[in-house]
Amino acid sequence: PGEAIISAKPGGGYQSMSGTSMATPHIAGLAALLWEAKPNATVNQIEKAIYASCQLSPKMSQMRANRGLPNGPKALALL
Repeated sequence: PGEAIISAKPGGGYQSMSGTSMATPHIAGLAALLWEAKPNATVNQIEKAIYASCQLSPKMSQMRANRGLPNGPKALALL
């Protein structure tokens, strides 16, 4: 989720950025949504559900994509 993300640019305007700084807000947002749906879930349960929901894209190697792309609905179902 951290590839070619449109983000605010210092000094005004917008720019396309990539990397972990762009991926982190997506995962934090997913975790927040999961906690809203399952407020009694632990940190470990949320993390495990997100990791287990990931699927590696055939277009990316594991070296590049690690676990792959998270799937929000699947993570929720796993909780």
